Amino acid sequence: MPIVWSRVVVLMTQASLALLLGSRAVHAEIAHTTLFSGWEEYQPGGETSCARGDPFSFFVYPGDPERVVFDFMGGGSCADGAGCDLGSTRFLDRVEPARFAVLFGIPGVNDLRNLDNPYVGWTRVFIPYCTGDLHWGHIDKTYQSPRGYKYQIHHRGAVNVQAVMDWSKKNLSAAKRVFVSGCSAGGYASVFYTPLVQESFPGAELDQFADSSVAVPAPGKPGLNIYGWNIEAAAPSWIPELDPKQVDFSRLNMNDFYIRAARHYPNIHFSQATNHADTVQMDFYPSPNKEEWRPGMFAMLDSIASAVPNFNSYVSVGTVHCNTWNNDFYHVSSNSVMLRDWLSGAASRRRFSDVSCKAQGCDR
Repeated sequence: MPIVWSRVVVLMTQASLALLLGSRAVHAEIAHTTLFSGWEEYQPGGETSCARGDPFSFFVYPGDPERVVFDFMGGGSCADGAGCDLGSTRFLDRVEPARFAVLFGIPGVNDLRNLDNPYVGWTRVFIPYCTGDLHWGHIDKTYQSPRGYKYQIHHRGAVNVQAVMDWSKKNLSAAKRVFVSGCSAGGYASVFYTPLVQESFPGAELDQFADSSVAVPAPGKPGLNIYGWNIEAAAPSWIPELDPKQVDFSRLNMNDFYIRAARHYPNIHFSQATNHADTVQMDFYPSPNKEEWRPGMFAMLDSIASAVPNFNSYVSVGTVHCNTWNNDFYHVSSNSVMLRDWLSGAASRRRFSDVSCKAQGCDR
């Protein structure tokens, strides 16, 4: 979801959206609302929160109870006084953009009416993003605004995700096939939480897919924990190579996380797709030389694939961020392979391989 568009959505008031909501009830001690679009909204309460203290919600679209897709929403990130400040366009700080999306329709792979959608008929769990921490955080931090005042941000992405998983284990226990996906910040979450989802559904076949989430580390800034979100509190400590008590997260990057998670779960297929010149990923690349991101992206994907057999990637020509959140998703092609067909292979566990525009020249 483009950040600029989503900020417009945030300006919609709760009152105007309330006219579009259906019946409200409390199920299993969680506030529950049936939306006119067929989605169910759940507000778990407790310690869950959005960045500025607004309530966190997640959404469920009922479908085949044996096939479930967990979709993590993207929407920037923040880790300093300017980027996290009120009015910042660097991240989403409320659930409203997600609610607007499920009310009025999400394009691309989330278009529930398109029969070419790889997830048609699946039960969908849509996890909004409103904490500025890639869904990873487990800390409340005080920042200094450039305008002089101090303010607090609730980086509680991990708390919110755990609440979703607690509900899902109780209510989606029939799942036999599970797919964990996400775009942008949500893509990083899809990798980070695949171990948690697998342990929550130990009897299910599970695979992972991230779109536009190639976290190329800048020179001198390799660590996953460089932003101070206390991600170690949510790390899959049951994996020795990812246990914060045994591993220094300041020396781990997403490359390492993919490889170590894939090694621990050889039956899970991990995958990643991106455009070769994604302007948003290049903008967030933490180095003055943004062009470094492109060769770094290819090197990162190649290194994961060479380290573990259960990883594949898809690189297409373009600058668009999050192809799967665009209606162009159904037309994207790379090296004569359609992205929708490639992702359908991942969703249905058919054999598929790496696809890259490098074969024909990404900048031709």
